[in-house]
Amino acid sequence: MVRRAMSPSTRKRQWRYRSGWVSKETGDGVSVAIAVEAMGRSAWEVELCIVKHKTLDATRPCNILPTRMKRPPRALAQTLAALSRKVRAARKHAGFTLEEAARRAGLSRRFLVEIEAARTNPSIGKLAALAQALGVPLRELCDLPMATAPPQRIALLGLRGAGKSTLGRMLAARLEVAFTELDARIAERAGMGVAEIFELHGPEGYRRLEREALEDWLAHHGSGVLAVPGGLVSEPATLDRLCQTCRTVWLKASPQEHWQRVAAQGDLRPMRNDPNAMLRLQSLLEAREPGYRRATVHLDTSGRSPEASLEQLVGLLEAAGSAAS
Repeated sequence: MVRRAMSPSTRKRQWRYRSGWVSKETGDGVSVAIAVEAMGRSAWEVELCIVKHKTLDATRPCNILPTRMKRPPRALAQTLAALSRKVRAARKHAGFTLEEAARRAGLSRRFLVEIEAARTNPSIGKLAALAQALGVPLRELCDLPMATAPPQRIALLGLRGAGKSTLGRMLAARLEVAFTELDARIAERAGMGVAEIFELHGPEGYRRLEREALEDWLAHHGSGVLAVPGGLVSEPATLDRLCQTCRTVWLKASPQEHWQRVAAQGDLRPMRNDPNAMLRLQSLLEAREPGYRRATVHLDTSGRSPEASLEQLVGLLEAAGSAAS
């Protein structure tokens, strides 16, 4: 049950965060505190709560979030993102501009922009008006994945330059989970760099450390995003273990784009004094492709910005999760 608190009188109503609570002050000096997890309530229920100086119970069914909330919980943010994609797709399919769609639905253009940007949670009445304006059933817009369960482990596969580090950090930030690069964990366990591991212990020693580092990460992370070394797929047992315990994503790109990205990072080792470096890269990709293809999700990042790749990746993961269920 959510508690009620008193505060100095103020004539302005405002939302603010305070130690995990959202507090709304009213002109008669009453401040109603609403727990973040209880905020999925309709706007009229929140207003009624304030008028009657009541509290909100997080255990009761809910359907809407006050539109002025600064940052929704992660699960609701994912649902709003799915809603935004449905609305945008329906509008484009109908051939309407933002202005035309908003006018037909009786909404402001700014409010529709906020919906498509996943920055607001519209009431069911406004969604109904929008669905009618776009010529789609309301249930189609409301058929959204409910991301209430914690995110699972997600492992990113691919050659260097595919975007594992960049997209991995962005995806982890979106899901609010930890991001880990397995090669860094391997180097930490060995007390030396990857190149030194290969030099002193050979490929077999590196693969053994790789499997140990993976098992250690699995033991300590029920959820998270993991970028794995590109050569992990060459060890069948380790790849099997990864596929059994994680949702796997193959981030792929053309050999030319791999080359350009690695060079842009300032690492010229793959091409220095080697006229056949590109051919070797193509051969390496061909050799590892069967292992990469075992991934649940495949995403080609060629010619895409990190932001565009992230949005597509989130959509693919949601689709894969829905298909699995």
